[in-house]
Amino acid sequence: MTAESGVRAEAPRWRRVAKIVLSVAAMIFVSVALRNQWRGVRDALVGMNAAVLLVSTVAAASAIACSGEQQRRLLSSWAAEVPRAVFHRVFYAAQLGKYLPGSAWAYVAQMELSKERGIGRAASTFAIALGALMTVLTAGAMSGLLLTTQPFTGVPEWARVLAFAVCVLVLVVILARPLVVDRFARWGMGKVHREVPSAAPTAGHLRWAIGWSLVAWLGYGFHLWLLMVDAGGPALGGWTVALGGFATAWVCGFLVFFLPAGIGVREAVLVAVLTGAGLDAATALAVSLVSRFLIVLAEVLLAVPSSMSLRRHRLVPAAVAAEEGPS
Repeated sequence: MTAESGVRAEAPRWRRVAKIVLSVAAMIFVSVALRNQWRGVRDALVGMNAAVLLVSTVAAASAIACSGEQQRRLLSSWAAEVPRAVFHRVFYAAQLGKYLPGSAWAYVAQMELSKERGIGRAASTFAIALGALMTVLTAGAMSGLLLTTQPFTGVPEWARVLAFAVCVLVLVVILARPLVVDRFARWGMGKVHREVPSAAPTAGHLRWAIGWSLVAWLGYGFHLWLLMVDAGGPALGGWTVALGGFATAWVCGFLVFFLPAGIGVREAVLVAVLTGAGLDAATALAVSLVSRFLIVLAEVLLAVPSSMSLRRHRLVPAAVAAEEGPS
């Protein structure tokens, strides 16, 4: 291994300053988001079980960790080694960027932090795009569960069954032929004139990434289900409502990209879903606010200690590692 490849180049001063400014700005926006919702959250928290709140927060944190593992698996297609602990520190810190106006800040932060550790910009950008596409596709599949449990005015039974079948088919296709997702992502990146890595990820890496994405949705669904049941919602049929409803709400918030982390949109969709599941409007709003609060809390609890303990590691790209061989 050459001396230059073993030493990380010092980042330009403007880039270091920009990172500090963006980190501070992200924390400010997180604080503002929490403060704006605190009154409603505080009133809702009073009547909730402390154990439920704790387990729900742990479930949300687990879902966030699974989302990070999805990205790590994708990046492993282009890096010789992507240590779990190191990448999760990068991923958790980058997540705070989504509370800045414009959801792209989280992705920009992740690309910059990945670049410092030897992952090329093309691979990092493509992994993020591929991960986002997988997340949307698996969320769509989870949203299909909502169609089996929630009656929709004016929607005939055959249409509900057909929509659910399509959702299941999409899930089966991406698991059986995961490279279809890669080809679709490459086509989309080409349309916006973005560079993509020449090497395609393996089907194995893609299946693992899809699997982690599905597990993340289970964690988010469990997180919401606990809150919904504690608020008086249905326990048995409520599971599919919580899982499908959260996935649907997340997709809606994701599509409204100019709002930080889809704030407001996700809550509005959740209120509609939870109201349809039997909760009154006030209780549904309280549950949606507490859900948002606990997820933000989980993200901060994961990001802050990780950022403080972030060590300088460099991930060696697979191509470089293959050329250099063992040191």
